[in-house]
Amino acid sequence: MKWVTKFFTIFLFSAACLQALAGEKNNSPEFALDRSTPENPRATFIVRRLDPSVLAGLSPDSKELREVFNVRSRPSVNTDKATNFDEILSLLGTYEVDPKRGEIRFRSRFREEPGMTYRASYHTKGSNSPPAFRDFVIPRLEELASSTIVTRVSPSKNVLPENLLKIYLEFSAPMSFGKAYEHVKLLDSKGKPLELPFLELGEELWDPRGIRFTLLFDPGRIKNGLKPREELGPVLEAGKSYTFVIDPGWKDATGRPLKAGYRKTFRVGPPDTTPPDPANWRLQAPAASTTGPVVLIFPESLDRALLGRVIVVVDDRDKSVAGKITIADDETSWSFTPDVPWRRGGYSILIDKTLEDLAGNSIGRAFEVDVFKVDTTKTIETFRIKFEPTASPR
Repeated sequence: MKWVTKFFTIFLFSAACLQALAGEKNNSPEFALDRSTPENPRATFIVRRLDPSVLAGLSPDSKELREVFNVRSRPSVNTDKATNFDEILSLLGTYEVDPKRGEIRFRSRFREEPGMTYRASYHTKGSNSPPAFRDFVIPRLEELASSTIVTRVSPSKNVLPENLLKIYLEFSAPMSFGKAYEHVKLLDSKGKPLELPFLELGEELWDPRGIRFTLLFDPGRIKNGLKPREELGPVLEAGKSYTFVIDPGWKDATGRPLKAGYRKTFRVGPPDTTPPDPANWRLQAPAASTTGPVVLIFPESLDRALLGRVIVVVDDRDKSVAGKITIADDETSWSFTPDVPWRRGGYSILIDKTLEDLAGNSIGRAFEVDVFKVDTTKTIETFRIKFEPTASPR
């Protein structure tokens, strides 16, 4: 029986040691890096799985916190200068302490540099054990694969009016600014680039996120009677085909070229000089007590960017209804899906008169209108289309 007792004693001791080791491993800090983006150009270093009681007394502005958790950097390639992290000053930045989650976040004042190694280290307050740490190596730009792509070019239809006014280019990530016109071309049917087809502005037309670029055709070559059109002719001619090209060398905001270029071939139809008329639109009402969409269907393609911005849905008190807009069918369909089910009663769709078709004709005003002619007619700033959700289906 002595050997049995001895065996179980050894077994229990070993199990206790393994459990202690496992507990120590499970309680060890976990490091992470929230990589910076063009919208948020500063990296955030994170240490998790910390004892909340230790964090409770730490102030984000205290020197003690910087001794507990700090981040240092050095070049990834050894140099003659100091390469020991202990000899390098900590990065400047701001701290956030979250005792409930057992987490400290350090946001660097500066964007992380490609080719640098960053060491995040944590030393438990009052502990004699060595600090825990993790190194993060930031790849050089040439080591990173291209990932940004062209997600959409609109108008999306394959037959466009001769007096087409603009093209929207949309990307999967923010792009670099300043050289957009160097990376777009318009080719004729023989593959020859057209000379200066676009209006090259000193300040490029980007949306606030830097992912949608507005490319304007030269209005001087669209409107009749203007000197550029008389001397050079229209950019597009009815009955001909053209190819729009985006160069894959266009760099995104991180300095990497596009993953692939883009080509779209389209035919040109006659010019469009007729303003959009809401009286010709068709409405499909949703069912009450559902989140089905209310839909507007147009007899022609309209400006995609404006469709997403100048049409809103309001209730019977003219309070805006929250929801999501979807544009489909070559920009001939606009739908709105509410966040909460429709109730019985009246709603309205408000359309700003600045809504345009592909040729720049806005509601009630043609693009070709004589700018020197005084219009004394009363104009309506906003059009209202009323609708009521139908009886809920059984």
